[in-house]
Amino acid sequence: MRAKLPWIVAGLLLVLVGVRFTVFNQPPPKDPRERILEIFREGKQAYEAEDVDTLLSFVADDFEASGLDKQRLKYQLASFFKNVSNPRVEYKEPTIEVFGARATARTDVIVRWQDDGPNSQQFGAIEIEFRKERGRRWGIFPYEDWKVVRIMGVEWNWLQ
Repeated sequence: MRAKLPWIVAGLLLVLVGVRFTVFNQPPPKDPRERILEIFREGKQAYEAEDVDTLLSFVADDFEASGLDKQRLKYQLASFFKNVSNPRVEYKEPTIEVFGARATARTDVIVRWQDDGPNSQQFGAIEIEFRKERGRRWGIFPYEDWKVVRIMGVEWNWLQ
């Protein structure tokens, strides 16, 4: 037993050092404007890849837009992607205003797709409201991220 004791102590010390550097040395949070621009880029890629789960990862659980909640949005997006091909989205560089744990992004958006023929929906100016949310990865590691809470200026009939 005495021969194993140094190895046990060394193992415990390694675990403690690892926990110290992972839990207490989190990377500094990104600038909110940078993160929101990143969400726009990742959302565009997810839309064009028809990746509903990734799109919904940017949406808050209490999302609301013209009576559409997160669960209904998931259903509508899955149905839309099943019935169209080659979905594309274009947007202008958003104007982002940050107010503490809330942010608003304004931009012009054009959504394109093909079904029987080329289709598109130009929304013009839309406004997307974000909220900073805190959580824990694996129930241990704290993190902060921005989630979409509301979208204004969109006609949702193109999803149907």
